[in-house]
Amino acid sequence: MADSRWVRFARRAGIDLRSLPYSFLVLERRGARDPAPGLLPDGYSRIIGQPRCYKGFAKIFSCQRDGARELTLQRRDQPQFFKSLDRPREAVLFSWGLEGDRIRSVTQAYR
Repeated sequence: MADSRWVRFARRAGIDLRSLPYSFLVLERRGARDPAPGLLPDGYSRIIGQPRCYKGFAKIFSCQRDGARELTLQRRDQPQFFKSLDRPREAVLFSWGLEGDRIRSVTQAYR
């Protein structure tokens, strides 16, 4: 990370290298290949990164088959799951019950 090329890349990409112990960058040209079947079951998604928890709600960056998006979880909708967000997770898949970009229900499936 101290290499000058990484520093220039981080500045262009807007990444603070000091805050990342590691990161992944995956690039693919749209339409270059068909998605591999079975990688992510329909209706399930993964949490990317660490959820940002605030007073009463959390912002979760979620990756599902149709792409990635930011979702909001209210503490009052899922209090047990909200508490578990600060604990380390294994590779867990989630099925969100959504209302717009707001998570109303959560189902976990371990993989």
